[in-house]
Amino acid sequence: MGKQIFTALVMCLVLLVSNANAKILNNGSDRVVAVVSGSVITQQELEARLELAKRQINQAIPKDQLPAIYQKILNDLINEEVQRQFATKHNIEVTDSELDLAIAEIEKRNGWSHGAFYAIAKNIESTAKAKIRSDLVRQKIIDRRLRSRVNVSKAEIDRLIDNINSDNSTEKKIHQIFIEVDKKSQEKQVAKQMRQIYNDLASDPSKFVQYAKNFDSDSTFKESVDDLGWFGEGELTPDLDKALKKLNKGQMSQPILTNNGWHILYVEDVRQPNKLDTTPVQEYQLYKVTYTFDKETDKAKQLETFKEMVADFDTMGDAEELVLKNADKDAFSNSMALGWVKEKNLPPAAAKQIQALEINGFTAPIVQDDYVEVYHLTNKRETLPAKLQEYRNRIYSRLMSSRVELAARRFMRDLRRQAYIEIRL
Repeated sequence: MGKQIFTALVMCLVLLVSNANAKILNNGSDRVVAVVSGSVITQQELEARLELAKRQINQAIPKDQLPAIYQKILNDLINEEVQRQFATKHNIEVTDSELDLAIAEIEKRNGWSHGAFYAIAKNIESTAKAKIRSDLVRQKIIDRRLRSRVNVSKAEIDRLIDNINSDNSTEKKIHQIFIEVDKKSQEKQVAKQMRQIYNDLASDPSKFVQYAKNFDSDSTFKESVDDLGWFGEGELTPDLDKALKKLNKGQMSQPILTNNGWHILYVEDVRQPNKLDTTPVQEYQLYKVTYTFDKETDKAKQLETFKEMVADFDTMGDAEELVLKNADKDAFSNSMALGWVKEKNLPPAAAKQIQALEINGFTAPIVQDDYVEVYHLTNKRETLPAKLQEYRNRIYSRLMSSRVELAARRFMRDLRRQAYIEIRL
């Protein structure tokens, strides 16, 4: 579905179509459209899921797109049944309370009031709940069986950072249409279907985004998976990355065959990313002992006394002991551990001394108008600039998500190959 669905608009849609939907669902043929290892999928289940897809995108689906969308939805239902059978065999289940929490999260994410989900899913509540339950089962299978097998190396992230900082780097906002292929014998059939989709869009690629949204039945009341977002070179799988390099703004790719199925990519926009500062940031872990002068007492004498107190400091423990002994005195009340301090945030009067310290060293007393203090360097380290670390996290998350999804699709492909599947649509 789109980026945001407003409850009022959806409620209007429900009121307009609910009576018609009830007739369709009640009068539709209950013929079997697929058999999956002894379990059947019926025409009514297929029609109910199509209705769910319509409500997800909040609009009717053009008639010329229906054949491809029926095939996509049936494929999803088959996957979900194969997945359900695997989960049952391996005692992976979703409780009613987990389902309720997921529905509450959907309402929260979309800004809906409590109970809005059931109003939106009127007449197809069981279908919508079954899809959400299936999504949760899939996530549990991924978490228990697949995620630990996936890895993203530091070297891969470093290479992508280098790409960003090259003079000709670009990022592209992309959408995709994807049809899964689980058997070699299906490749030609799906290729023909994707070629028809490509031909339908070739004269006006700008229609791609809406078409892909209509075609996306993988997401249930959440962000649409057809909108992949912004990607730089090397962030997609090699086959897709190779095709993406050739595309400019407003262009779409020819159908692309990968290990998982057929893809068509569309570039909605192109931008040049800001270069990233890769210079390490020096940080210092500090403890300070501060003595605030008593205005009624001779400042020179107080300073001399403080210097005698800190003259024999060897470790931070000595400094902490002094502060603890004088905890009841206001003069030492500003003494404290400062934690990690970036180089640019060091106290100006102490910066040069701190930068020159070895670990476990102390600065000389630093005298100000109202106080005197010394700093202890507990530790120091180099860290990444905040924006660089943020970008590294983004790349890691994106590569992990992509690879986990790839592993999940391969896992499902293998399950389907082991199952008996008969399609009667």
